[in-house]
Amino acid sequence: MSTQTPARPVRVRFRQSFATVTAILLTAIGAFTIAGQDWVYTPVMAIPLLALWWVARTGVDIEAEQLTIRRAFGRRTLRWEEIEGFLSSRGRVSVQLTEAAGGEVLRLPAVTPSTLPRLIASVSLTKPQSDAA
Repeated sequence: MSTQTPARPVRVRFRQSFATVTAILLTAIGAFTIAGQDWVYTPVMAIPLLALWWVARTGVDIEAEQLTIRRAFGRRTLRWEEIEGFLSSRGRVSVQLTEAAGGEVLRLPAVTPSTLPRLIASVSLTKPQSDAA
């Protein structure tokens, strides 16, 4: 008698680097120092808070059925049939949509040319394989 646990859906997430979070924390220390001088400078604390919001929200999620581009305000989900390929230029990675999906080029936040091979490997790991043999 063998019991197998059902396979968990694979999700690969790309988020901002730890260096970005560290820079925001250093900015928060500076902003706290400035804001501590007088109550008039309190709005300066909004800068690191907004930056932290941006870091927490932006990224790319790859799942078996879709790729989701998460931005600070909103998200866009693309099915694999809508994606023609990935582009890398000037330190940025984008996704090229098919003509049927509008033919747009959308930037992928938190994905760099150095993480592009991991993204492509995760696409082949999560994307359902066709049964054609």
